[in-house]
Amino acid sequence: MSTIKVLSSTLFFSLTWLALAWAMAKMIGGLAPLVALLTCPLLAFAALVFFERVNAVAAAARAFLAFILRRSTYDRLRQERQAIHDEIIALARLIANQ
Repeated sequence: MSTIKVLSSTLFFSLTWLALAWAMAKMIGGLAPLVALLTCPLLAFAALVFFERVNAVAAAARAFLAFILRRSTYDRLRQERQAIHDEIIALARLIANQ
């Protein structure tokens, strides 16, 4: 599914940027279409990085709130994570000994 999204967004965003540059060439002319073609992909990348960081900060905030407001849930999740870690280590040792 994500491959389809990447391919379609590459196509549609490129077409959108070309349409924007064409419209700017018709309305303004000069170097504006070239500037638009160069800056749109950079701005799109900046937006992607920004929203990835916002999501990371939101996840950290949720974890911090769980630590403060629902301490028992936080402790239970830590114990589950430790149990999963211990099982993975045990399986790795079992595979290494074979």
